[in-house]
Parts: sequence; C-alpha cells; structure tokens
Amino acid sequence: MQNSSISETKFKNVKFIENNLTNSQLFKTKLKEVDFTTCNIEGITVGLEDVKGMIVNDMQALELSKLLGIIIK
Repeated sequence: MQNSSISETKFKNVKFIENNLTNSQLFKTKLKEVDFTTCNIEGITVGLEDVKGMIVNDMQALELSKLLGIIIK
C-alpha cells in the first residue's frame, strides 16, 4: 500500500498487519482504534482530527509528531 491514497473512508473492524504505508495519504478518514503498530507509516499524510485514538508504537508517535511541528531533541 506504499504511496496509496485513502479518502473519506469509514473503517470498521479493519486490521493493518505489517503493511507498508510509506508516503500514503489518508484524508478525512477517522483512524480511532485502528492499530498501526506493526506497519511502516513513515511520511504518512493524515488530518490532525483523524489521528485521535489511532493506535501506534513509540517510533510511530515520533513520526506523527512532525504533523504538529514539534521538534524533539
């Protein structure tokens, strides 16, 4: 699914297991309770309102912090 685009989608009982979502775009897609912990989400583009409740690991959280413009030293 690398470089894919998912737009205005409602996920229900979806599982992403070891998917490569590098540089993918997920617009207007609520990601609450969707587990991405085994996936590569480097460079993912998502709306800030859509990541609420998204399940990620610590390294993915660092990647998503870029959306907020946070600089972590």
